[in-house]
Amino acid sequence: MELSPAVQEAAQALKAAGAQEVYVYGSHARGPAGPHVEIDFAVRGLEWMVLDQLICDLPHRVGAPVEIVSLDEPTAFALHLESAIRRGRAIRVA
Repeated sequence: MELSPAVQEAAQALKAAGAQEVYVYGSHARGPAGPHVEIDFAVRGLEWMVLDQLICDLPHRVGAPVEIVSLDEPTAFALHLESAIRRGRAIRVA
């Protein structure tokens, strides 16, 4: 699947900031999404302060809303995303 330039740029920024794994899920993982549709990422390996800064900075940088969920904490949603990754409903992008 071809990823939008915004998804690619955000994924590269997450990787450059230290993310060990970067997955996109939601609308952008299901197929082409509009330019202003939220980009949903699940990441592993980012420190919380870095993650918070990226949550603030990336929407301005890529021109679309961005949500980032850490897979490093075993929250209910993170566990749900782990399941989505195993089922192929989230795509590793970095």
